[in-house]
Amino acid sequence: MDFLGCAYTQRKLFWRKSPSPCTPSLPSKTFDCKSCCVHGTAALFSGEAAMVITQVKKENRETDLVDVLLAVWESSVRATHLFLREGDVDYLRPFVKRGLQEVPLLFYAEENGAPCAFLGMEGDSIEMLFVAADARSRGIGSALMRQALALGASRVDVNEQNPQALGFYRRFGFEVESRDAIDSLGLPYPILHCALSEQV
Repeated sequence: MDFLGCAYTQRKLFWRKSPSPCTPSLPSKTFDCKSCCVHGTAALFSGEAAMVITQVKKENRETDLVDVLLAVWESSVRATHLFLREGDVDYLRPFVKRGLQEVPLLFYAEENGAPCAFLGMEGDSIEMLFVAADARSRGIGSALMRQALALGASRVDVNEQNPQALGFYRRFGFEVESRDAIDSLGLPYPILHCALSEQV
């Protein structure tokens, strides 16, 4: 994803004139199983806590859920995007909120009933993937990533100033394909466009 999940919002709201391509349609419910599966949400285990991944359709993205996921985004960004300037998070927050409302395919992970991470996709592109600061390094991002790969994800944008994220995607087979000197909102944060290695 673009470093703050805003590339999707910018493209979707301002550039596109035609409908989004079809994305896989999953039931908007919690899966009750012990392994990650494509046609239902997975109940996984992260340490001692059960982790549940739920896919939520656009029409079921209530304000309260979007606000909670927005807080997850902010927690994640403040822990990992240390290059941001003062005021950037406040500026970007409404763009990310709109992205959460509009991205075609949205999953969120929760532990003990509390959302702690989310992933958004459009077509074969991962548009957003964030894990709350206190939920990092427990396999939650990897579980969401496996879900995305199972649904055909093959592209993602990463901020150049976030080498930890780039390393994460490289472990799943992504490599840098091209680079832009600024992000999709025109901010001075270079973006690396990555694709699965067989497509680069």
